[in-house]
Amino acid sequence: MRYAAACVKTSACVNKYQFGDKMKCSRLCLSILLIVPLFTFAQKYHEPAEILKILSDSRLTYDIGMLQSPEIKTVEYPPQVNHGLFLKKMPNGTRVVTTYDSEFDSVETYKPNLMTAESAYANKEFSQARLSYIKALLAAPNSSQVMTFIGQSFEAEHAFDSAKVWYLRAIDANFYDYMAHWFLADIHWRQQSKDSAITEICLARIMNRNNPRLSASFVRIFKDAEINYSDWEFHPAINVEQLPTNHISVTFDEKHSEWLPYALCKALWKFEPDYRKSMLSRVKGLPAVIEETECVMNVIIGLENSKTSTDDKSLKAAKEALEGNMFSEFIVYDVILPGEPYYAFNLSREFMKNVAQYITKVRTKT
Repeated sequence: MRYAAACVKTSACVNKYQFGDKMKCSRLCLSILLIVPLFTFAQKYHEPAEILKILSDSRLTYDIGMLQSPEIKTVEYPPQVNHGLFLKKMPNGTRVVTTYDSEFDSVETYKPNLMTAESAYANKEFSQARLSYIKALLAAPNSSQVMTFIGQSFEAEHAFDSAKVWYLRAIDANFYDYMAHWFLADIHWRQQSKDSAITEICLARIMNRNNPRLSASFVRIFKDAEINYSDWEFHPAINVEQLPTNHISVTFDEKHSEWLPYALCKALWKFEPDYRKSMLSRVKGLPAVIEETECVMNVIIGLENSKTSTDDKSLKAAKEALEGNMFSEFIVYDVILPGEPYYAFNLSREFMKNVAQYITKVRTKT
């Protein structure tokens, strides 16, 4: 990437900077790079100079603090995605995530047969379980969940080809059935189809980012394939919150000041009146992707312009993804999905496959 040389740099050694109606630049403890990037990002999103202009013109007051030992909030990721979910098309054309249990609850023969099958499976009576699963499937013919269960019953008997057929049927009925992708990956690996196994386990991980058992299978397959994968987390060293005074507090780690542009951008998205609405009318796409793209890109711009290196693996991956034309894939997999695992239901098959390529081509380099 190339950038224009126009640059403004301010630096001092104090501990606060205020943007607002009564802005005073008397106490400052940060170093901000304002640049004009020479690529299409600036045509759609705001670059650092524009973000600072919006902050300084705001009727809100933004307090910027750099602390030596900031109390950065710990990320608590939500639980794993449940099995048995699918996208249901509503009469108005929208799609909603629902469960097969709720969809077929009124079908008299569905739940009793499913319960009988589960009981038989628990007792390792796999052929008997399969008969009851098939009866449940007759009552709910589109249930990928039941198809996956049938596949499991074959796999438990080491009938791997038959299991594979049913996992593929489940995926054909419901591409978002993470368990079918997961178990299909194991079958592929067992049958020496390593590339297919890696693709399927990546898709399963995308669909259920926080499932610990799935994550363990993912790591095992990558390790057996002798592919490097470091399971780091995207964790910006910032805090952005509204104070009792109604000021907006933006705090960043002194040792990781590269995250300041991200913090300022997030402050606008979270608190600046009408900023979110304006951006969503300006850029087309999924809102969360638009927000995180702008915020992370501002960090990359700052690093590139200042010729500053970083030891943060997530930012290294972001730069690799940008150079490989996979930046959106990075944003979804490493920024959004860990905190919002159900977000996967917003993604198309094609994009998920692109994310799987990001994992194998970019994520394995950091």
